[in-house]
Amino acid sequence: MEYEFYEEFEDLEAFEEDDLDLDIDLEENIIGVCNYCGEDVDEIDEKICSNCGAVYHVWCVSSECSRCGSLFEDMEIEEED
Repeated sequence: MEYEFYEEFEDLEAFEEDDLDLDIDLEENIIGVCNYCGEDVDEIDEKICSNCGAVYHVWCVSSECSRCGSLFEDMEIEEED
């Protein structure tokens, strides 16, 4: 019986190590903090002001950059494909 408990404990440790690796991978995809909502921005959801480099979520972009005041209608928003 003790041996079975030990196997389960080993599996639990392996699971926790795998979770740690996953967290590190997720943190590598974060490129900055949204200037509108203050949350972390993933590289998939990014929009960047071409004048000042302010980072936004795609859904947080309004008509005006909150950092430099430039109108997004007058400039092209940088997007990585």
